[in-house]
Amino acid sequence: MAVGLHQLSQRAPDGGPPLDTDNGEELRYSQPNVAIALGEGRQEEIGTLHITTRRLIWFSQSDQGRNYAVDFPSLILHAISRNPEAYPRPCIYTQIDSGVEKEEDSEEDVDGHSEGGITDLSSVSEMRLIPEDASVLDHLFSVMSECAELNPDPEAEDEDEEGEFFYDEDEVRGDESRAAALDHFDSLLQAPQQGDEVASDPHRFDDADEDEDMPTTQ
Repeated sequence: MAVGLHQLSQRAPDGGPPLDTDNGEELRYSQPNVAIALGEGRQEEIGTLHITTRRLIWFSQSDQGRNYAVDFPSLILHAISRNPEAYPRPCIYTQIDSGVEKEEDSEEDVDGHSEGGITDLSSVSEMRLIPEDASVLDHLFSVMSECAELNPDPEAEDEDEEGEFFYDEDEVRGDESRAAALDHFDSLLQAPQQGDEVASDPHRFDDADEDEDMPTTQ
């Protein structure tokens, strides 16, 4: 099993994703017209997203040699992002465990982009999948979650622990082991303001006000 985001050397003869059928890998869903953005880099060209029972695979539409893949155990989290302040278009946001410790003095930035524009896939820690049709986001997320459940973390201490999947930004919460990754994720998101919560229920504190106005009796 490969760790982190990596390049696939070839496609299947029929143009689809190469499947490890000997070990039970199956194609669950394919979505055309999905752009990809790696790290803080710009959105790349349109391609096709394939979701298998083992991994996510993305094929460029224009470059037959540009094929990315990431196994589900390497996905720290995935979420639907519709916050325009986090990203200008609705997308699936993912964080990837590359297994590589980044050095502060590296010539490449934290997203694997060098000054020359060459991407080191092994150090990419974030990936966005941007479908042309945003209405498919919920279905993409659902299929991803189902397939991720088939690939539990082999290093998990509790074998009965359920997988952690996140539906949207406001639901993302982390434990201590994921704090560093989620700190950056939280910085991209807008937490609901307390005033907004109260506005949704303007009579929430009516009883308390009435109790304060009621004269006391001896």
